[in-house]
Order: sequence, then C-alpha cells, then structure tokens
Amino acid sequence: MYIVRVLLIDSRPHGAARVADRPPGLLGDLLWAHARPSDRFEHISIRSTGTGLEAVIFLRATSESSALTGVREFFLRVRGPLAAHDYAPVVPTF
Repeated sequence: MYIVRVLLIDSRPHGAARVADRPPGLLGDLLWAHARPSDRFEHISIRSTGTGLEAVIFLRATSESSALTGVREFFLRVRGPLAAHDYAPVVPTF
C-alpha cells in the first residue's frame, strides 16, 4: 500500500470563490466517480490546505514509482472533469 498526495489549486482568476473554501467532499466524490478498478485506489482523503485542497490517495502498487506513475496517469485522465470544476492539480508527491 502506498500513499500519494496531490495538491489541487484554483484554476480561475483571483476573486472567484476559492477551491479551498469548497466542501472537500465535492472533490472526493469527483475523484471516486472517475476512478477505475485498474487505478487500484483503496481510500481517498481530502483536506483543505488554505491554498487549495490536498487529495491523499491510498493505493495498491508494486513500488513507489508505479504508485506515483499511476496517480499521475489518473490525474491526466480526469483533467477535463477537474477543470470543469475549476481544480488544477499540482504534481503528485509521496
């Protein structure tokens, strides 16, 4: 089991309602709605960071490298739905 963190920031200009001020559950629901069994996610936790929202993803993988690659590929695949809700992901980290 590996844990990968992804910071999501607001993609809109300042002055609009901030991503960090939204209910974290919205992002969690959005991520789960687009997750596939092949993503091997076990749990997703969302928290506000003050500058955005952080997704903490627990997943099954064979190595740290494959966990990070899998999460990167997932966020590339869901970038359209994320952008529709004004979320812009930053590079995932451990």
